Amino acid sequence: MRQMNWKAAMADHIKNPPFESYGAFKETRPVQVDCSLGVNPLEGLYPGATMSLHSGGKDTPLDLSVYALYPRGGAQGHKTLPALVSARWPNVKTDEILFSAGSQCAMSSMGRVLGGSRVKIQGYLPCYIPGVMEFLAAGVSFEPVHNPAPDFKINVDALIAGLKDDTTIFYLDNPNNPTGNSISMAEIEKLAKACLDKGILLLSDEAYADFIDDSISALNLDLPNIICARSFSKGCGFAGLRVGYVVVKDPELCKISWDMGIAFACSGLASDVAALMLPDLDLAGARKGVKALKEKTLKFMLSHPGFSIAPTHESTPIVFLTWDRPGSLYDALMNVGIISEPGRFFDQPDSSVRLRVPSPSKFDLFCSLWEKAFKR
Repeated sequence: MRQMNWKAAMADHIKNPPFESYGAFKETRPVQVDCSLGVNPLEGLYPGATMSLHSGGKDTPLDLSVYALYPRGGAQGHKTLPALVSARWPNVKTDEILFSAGSQCAMSSMGRVLGGSRVKIQGYLPCYIPGVMEFLAAGVSFEPVHNPAPDFKINVDALIAGLKDDTTIFYLDNPNNPTGNSISMAEIEKLAKACLDKGILLLSDEAYADFIDDSISALNLDLPNIICARSFSKGCGFAGLRVGYVVVKDPELCKISWDMGIAFACSGLASDVAALMLPDLDLAGARKGVKALKEKTLKFMLSHPGFSIAPTHESTPIVFLTWDRPGSLYDALMNVGIISEPGRFFDQPDSSVRLRVPSPSKFDLFCSLWEKAFKR
């Protein structure tokens, strides 16, 4: 039998991507404490969230007949979610918002719209590589600045000085993934205006931004070059629901994104649940809880010699941890049952990991397993 045609036809950048995606990574060793993907580590955010989505009665069966229609036809969430988002962000109009199955799907949709060999993205490393890969899959070229270890500081003035005239998009993840650090609102605005002067779109990936104050977001800017992707998976605690959105400020690009983006990307059920929960969401309380948990976790880890942590925001749940020993820090943790994300998924050596702070109920177990791995 001859070789299948797809093997010869598939583009080299798809068969041999320049980065490894941690979203598709599978670990076979047993896990006792999960510190890997970036969910909200707090437990019981919505302990009473069992009410019917349509009747309001706690014991009334859910009417599934509304989901016989496509999301825009039956689900109420698709009608109410845009108003909820717009009410939170005064500069955002409802017709600028495109909902999707999480911010990752929003990035995939924008990759479809802004793909092709004529498109060039600038950005920096380390960053959220799967977001960039959505554009690489569409044939876009990526030109990163390598922020130096161990701080991985994002130098906005240097980024502005390095902007190219033929760049289409600048990719900013803020807060940064993997460090959990954030640049200021003044720096976001400075970068956005510098991009605008050169005709460059600023794509602000704000998946972790619900963990920091709303005053630090590209959505506070009413500039036509802003594209901002946000998620309900992290600060809101809806990771399994798969809801997110992208705001596209340019009206022409927004219309094209509606026409050419991924259709029906957010399910009716997911939009209904999100619309039900968002009005009662206590983000301030979640930030306070994560801050306390992070402080406790960092104090414990750094009480062991040989470890360092890149500068990080006090209330994001992720840190980029490095040890000074040879070998893989990821394996050292995984061998005792703590799963994290290895440094190679962020274009860094495996002497580093991105670690999400453990949930409160797992904190004591996390400490005992850590002691087992790194006996003092």
